[in-house]
Amino acid sequence: MLCGDVSKQKNEFERYAYSVRESMEREDLKDKLDEEDKTKIKEALEASLKWLEENGQEATADDCEAKQKELEAVVNPVMIKMYSQTAASEEAAGGRASSSGSSDSNSKFSERP
Repeated sequence: MLCGDVSKQKNEFERYAYSVRESMEREDLKDKLDEEDKTKIKEALEASLKWLEENGQEATADDCEAKQKELEAVVNPVMIKMYSQTAASEEAAGGRASSSGSSDSNSKFSERP
């Protein structure tokens, strides 16, 4: 791989890892994750950041990509679960609002005549 590819992939992995860490610290998300999921993500994140710190200079683009995929394999299922639970809660709340006469104009799905 070219040197630029290595830097690009390393930066992408680093950006993703720090984005996950910032998301985990957001007040609006802290309440929506159970302790087991928080622990899973935190451990995977710490391992990824440690790996980056220790191996970042010698790592290949493929190494960085593989490590990012490992982190994504832990983070993505948890985030999907969290967002699907949030969406279900909001949908239930929106359903109650609709039955009281208000409508959700931002809905992706609209009834067609």
